[in-house]
Amino acid sequence: MEYTKESIFATIQEIVMEVCGVKILSENDNLLDRRFGIRPADFLYIFDMIEQRIGIPAVNVLKDTPYTIMEAGNLSEALLALKQQG
Repeated sequence: MEYTKESIFATIQEIVMEVCGVKILSENDNLLDRRFGIRPADFLYIFDMIEQRIGIPAVNVLKDTPYTIMEAGNLSEALLALKQQG
C-alpha cells in the first residue's frame, strides 16, 4: 500500500478511537493535550498498533523530537518520512 500523510492521519484517528474512544478531528490536535484524557499507558498500545498497521518502528519518530511531534499532523508526517526511509 502507498501511504500518504492523509492516510496515516486517518490511521492515527482510527487507532486513537479504538484504544481510547477519543475522536481526533484536526491535524493540529496534540495527543498529549489533557482535554483528550489519553493515559500515558495508552500510548504503548497506540504506537504498537501503528507499527502493526503501517509496518514501521513507529516509536522511532519520538527520538530527539520536541513535544510537538504529538500533534496528529506532525506525527503523520514523521511516520510517512520513516515509512519512506524503508
